[in-house]
Amino acid sequence: MSGAQGCTTLKAGDVAQVSGLKIDQKIDVASDPGLHIACSSLFGSGNDIVATITQQVGGAKTLQRVRTKTVGDVGADRLKPDSRLGPGAFVARNRILVFPHGKWVVTLQTGYSSTTHLPVLSVSKLERLAKIVSGRL
Repeated sequence: MSGAQGCTTLKAGDVAQVSGLKIDQKIDVASDPGLHIACSSLFGSGNDIVATITQQVGGAKTLQRVRTKTVGDVGADRLKPDSRLGPGAFVARNRILVFPHGKWVVTLQTGYSSTTHLPVLSVSKLERLAKIVSGRL
């Protein structure tokens, strides 16, 4: 793995605006050229992971690889298509959103609240973040 490379397409202010939470940490996660991961960032508030973003270079094959891995992680019955973000986009377990955009495959995730044990962000809020990211790609 190479050094940490944060995504510039999503900012702490975007996550704060959409979530209504104070984002007090942004952590840039190491990229992985072998998986064509260009960047990855995590946004937190207190003890909660509010959102993570990972951008991978690639088209249909990369999207299929991410989908296959997600099915392995959460089960096929936990995936549903998300036509609002284009062909191939999907949501898993109501907290993982994957969508293609141009040469990119973007994964947005939210963590579970440390108090309610529910996803911190709803699917609609993840979709709002996705629209912001799409506008910057």
